[in-house]
Amino acid sequence: MTKRLNKCFLFIGRRGTGKTTLARKMAKAMGRKLIIIDTDDHPSYLDIPVISLERLKTFTGEACRVIESDIDHVFVILNQYQSNAVVICEDASKYITANISKAVRSFLIDMRKRNFDVIIMFHFLSDVPPYICKQYDQMVLFKTGDNIQVTQNKFANWHTIVTKLKRILKHKDFNYCETIAIDE
Repeated sequence: MTKRLNKCFLFIGRRGTGKTTLARKMAKAMGRKLIIIDTDDHPSYLDIPVISLERLKTFTGEACRVIESDIDHVFVILNQYQSNAVVICEDASKYITANISKAVRSFLIDMRKRNFDVIIMFHFLSDVPPYICKQYDQMVLFKTGDNIQVTQNKFANWHTIVTKLKRILKHKDFNYCETIAIDE
């Protein structure tokens, strides 16, 4: 099997568990420019400049944030004008919902040919849209508030997720996480 480049990562966990901290470290280790979709002006990114959608079209710097209400327009611009980047979708449940938009779907389909690695963050497993449950390569799972008694068939590897989540929830460290590959 050929090693797959350009991965889609899901980071799932409660607020304060360390998703953003780990995502930033991971993005830095990848050594490419960083583009953050940030709807809230997240305090963990205050050191990264905010740019306009117009500036995003020609951005070539090390890192930037886009704070925008028209999220579909952000994904269209990324797909048309950007490449060779790590894209972090902070608090994605605000704009990537069960009825995934055409712009988001196109972005996820074309991410590999644009040389994007994508980190999509959710607070709960239940917030992850079914389409993304089929598209991710690796999940980084932190403590969540999900009811693990409710089977989420949208994940083909639900049994593995539940097994690891039980271990994570029992761990004394609030920031403890484990990784899960889609085929695990």
